[in-house]
This record gives sequence, structure tokens and C-alpha cells, in this order.
Amino acid sequence: MFVERSIEQLRDRLGPIAKSLNIEDTIAPIYHQLQPIDPSIKHRLSNINFPEINNKNVDEVAIFTDLYPIYYRTIYSGLLAHVLYNHGIGSIFVYDHKQFKTCQKKDSNVDCVECVNKSEALTDLMGLNRYYMKGLDLDDTDIPSVVNSKMDRFAQSAASRKLKIAEVNQSNQKHQELVGDFIQSAEVLWKTLSNLDKKFNFKYIFSYSSPRVPRRIAIEYGSHHNKVVIGTTDPGFGIDNGHLFNYGEGPLPTYISESVWNKLLNRGISKEELNEVEDLLLERSTNIRQQQYTDKNTDVKEKIELDTNKHIYSMFTHLVWDAAADQIVSRVYDSHREWVIETIKQFENNDKQLIVKTHPAEAFRDGNDSMIGILDEEFEKTPSNIQILSPDTIINSYNLIRESDVIIVNTSTVGLESAILGKPVITVGDAHYAKKGFTFDPSNKQQYIRRINNIGDNKKIGGGKIKKAKIYGYNYFIERPKYLTDLLQPWWNVDNPDEILEFEKYEEVVEHDELNKIAQSIKNDGSYFYFDETRPQ
Repeated sequence: MFVERSIEQLRDRLGPIAKSLNIEDTIAPIYHQLQPIDPSIKHRLSNINFPEINNKNVDEVAIFTDLYPIYYRTIYSGLLAHVLYNHGIGSIFVYDHKQFKTCQKKDSNVDCVECVNKSEALTDLMGLNRYYMKGLDLDDTDIPSVVNSKMDRFAQSAASRKLKIAEVNQSNQKHQELVGDFIQSAEVLWKTLSNLDKKFNFKYIFSYSSPRVPRRIAIEYGSHHNKVVIGTTDPGFGIDNGHLFNYGEGPLPTYISESVWNKLLNRGISKEELNEVEDLLLERSTNIRQQQYTDKNTDVKEKIELDTNKHIYSMFTHLVWDAAADQIVSRVYDSHREWVIETIKQFENNDKQLIVKTHPAEAFRDGNDSMIGILDEEFEKTPSNIQILSPDTIINSYNLIRESDVIIVNTSTVGLESAILGKPVITVGDAHYAKKGFTFDPSNKQQYIRRINNIGDNKKIGGGKIKKAKIYGYNYFIERPKYLTDLLQPWWNVDNPDEILEFEKYEEVVEHDELNKIAQSIKNDGSYFYFDETRPQ
């Protein structure tokens, strides 16, 4: 550790000098080869003595599309790989090596060396099998025309997220070049999977979203080649930073299949579980990060002068470049921007009130576009029946929901929470909870406009719909999240990289109850991803 810390201190001192002398590209690779990862992480992982995963000893193989090393994600995936190995499933971790033009570090040999050496160090320390795209023959694979036809849409969505803008500009050369780069990265990943398929005939693909490749590609490959696609998330779900898993349903791991939903409905919900849902919403109203600027005690009526003689519609927007506003989940409008602007225009000349609640993350996440900025440019002034709330408004979302007659969302979780609270909810995007029988889900603009203009059809949702919303809410917020915080802490909870590690021995990993249930479910039908098997029926 002393030598490693000395190397780190030397790098800190010599780095600015090397940069000023324009020799950084020469010096930095030497440093990254000597010390590719944080010394504290290296020390902790080396003491655990992970055995090597030998794919020759198993009949099934899983591909982890890790693509580039991040401490939490790679270690989290590596722990799962070891538990899978104990269940008879081998694994290969796939990494980019200057194949993706979308890599934000593609023009820097320094960063490429850092990335490669970091992935080598982490996989070596954890006994994982790695495969670099550099060593693959990517030219002899044809991509199905039905997938090729979707590439541009997938690439545009990925480009808008990378640029952190609402939508790419068709006339902007740099934007279109980036779209082309994402199409190229999608083709590379597809051909990589095809190449590895020929070599290993793998059965499983782990899809962890990456900013370097359109998120749907692994799912599309699995669909076309009869692979089991396992979707997984970063921590952050449920009560204590849980992960979600699914069997590839929908564009994100939050989605469930119709058959799973029908099983949940048939199972029903107990009084105790109903109380758990209500208690959780009460906790979320103050504790989640999105409410950090709000005051739960603020009187909504006083703050924004609501006219209780008029029907109140509240529309909750997203970060304009977030996955939740993605074209892939759009149903009614082509873009998030179009939906918000057209909805406001619908309210300009009617007798209803519209409150537009812009997403609070616009105040604490950097972006090159924001909904509040788009609306400031689009509307010099709005009529008195339309009010636009800033991202850092003091008004608590849950108080606003309670004062509203109708809630309008694209795919926001607010829609689910509003339905649980008994409010009519109109969705315009394919939210993971949409079309489950407790929201209004128009399929085109005409239906949407008719719905928002016809309050008679919206004002109440029956008890049956509220119960469905609570069944879904209990499953999504309480039952589905899988907690691994006794093994790994989310990176935002720690000050130093090694503090994400909560385990000291290999046995703590392979004997971990939750990881073993996840691994067993992967081998079977994925039911544990959705159901608590210990719950009384």
C-alpha cells in the first residue's frame, strides 16, 4: 500500500508538469500500467482471494456487457458472476477497446490506456473472464433488416442523452455525426455478441445500460437469437437502495410482462401490505432526493393561488434528456418537448387550470437543455390559468397531487403514486405501469386531447382501479427491489472508493442469500425477480 500511495502522490505532483510540457500522452500510460486502480480497492479485493471462474467446467455461459469499468458496476456484476458460477453458469465480461466511436475518451490515448488497465486489474483481482472487442472479427456478421430499421431511432435517443439535450438537431452536423457514431457502436456490439455466440454459444446476456451504446441492442439480440436477457439497474429502488431485475421485458429493467401482472392481480393484496404502501408514500413525500427543495407544510392553494372552482390538472415533466423521456417509450408524441408544448397550448383557451411541475433534477443535474428553459423560450407569457413551477419550487409534489383533479405524465413514477392516491392519471408514454388498468392511456393525439378536454371521464377512478394501483405499487416499491447493501454500498454514500465494499471474505458472497435467490431465478423462470416467494399466498 505504501508503494502504491507513493505512486499516486508522484502522479499528482508530476501530472501538471507533464501536461504543461505536452508529454502527458507519453507519461500517463506508464502510470496507469503501474497503478490502474485505486490502491485501497486493490488491497481490499486482493485480500478476498477470488478463485478463477473456469468456463470449461460449466454447460452454460452468460455475457456481461460491462463495456467499460466502473468500480461499483464491475464489482457488483463480478459478485453475481461468482454466485452464478456456483450454480453452474460461467461468464465473460466484454470490454471496449477503441471500437466505440461514442466513447467520450476516444481521442485520448491516456484515457484508453487507463480504461483498459483498469478493466484488466479488476477482472484479474476478481477471477473474471474478459474479452476485448479489439480481438474480435466484426466484419462477417449481417444485422437483420428489422433491427437495422430501428437503429436510427435507438441512436438518436442515445445521442440526445449523451449531449444532454431534448432532441438531436437534424440540421446540426455534429449531432448527426454522433447519431452515426451510435449506429456504429450498436453494430459493433451486435457483431461482438454474434462473434462470442459462435465461440461460446452463450445462453444469457446481462444488460446494464451504457452511455456508449443504444440501450436496446442487447435486448434485440437476445430476442432474435433466443437468449435470456437479464435487465438490471443501479441501486436506488425501494426503501434502501435496491436493484431491480427483469427478464428483458420492455426497454428498461423496471418493466414486467403481462403474465407477471396477471399473476399479481390474481394474488391480490393484504391489509398489511396496503398499509405498507401508504406508509412508503408518506416517507417518499419527504425523503427522496427529488423533494429536497420542497417544504411539505407549504399550502399549495396559497402559494400558487389555485381556483377551486376550476378543475385542476397537474402535469409532471422529466429531465428532457433522461431515459424516462426517451423516444423509445413515446406513445402519443414524437418527443417530450412536443408533448409539453402542445399540452400547454391546449389549456390556453379553456376553463381549466394547468400546473406544470418541471422536474426537480433540473436544479441539481447538469444538462444542456432543460424543460424550464424550453418553456421560457417558447412562451413569452402564459394565461393566468396556466402556471409553470421551477425545478427548485418549494411546493411538494405530493401536496400538489392531492390538490389536483387530474394528473398528466409521460412515464414518471408520479403517475403510479397519483393513481395509488386515487387520482385519475393520463399517460402519453409507455410507462412500466401503463396499460395495467388503473391509468388512462390514449394511443394518439386525438384521443389524448379528447381525454384532457373531457373532465367528466376523468374526475374519479373507482376503488377497483385504486386497488390495482396499490397492488402494482406494493410490488414495484416493496417486493421487487433486491438489496445488496450488506455487500456493496452505493457510491454516493461513501467518500473513498474502497468504502463501497462491505464484505471481507469470499464466503460472504457465495453464501449470500439474496444473490443465490437471484442466481437460481436466472436459471429457472425469473419469478424471484417479481415475487417474494416467502410471502403467504
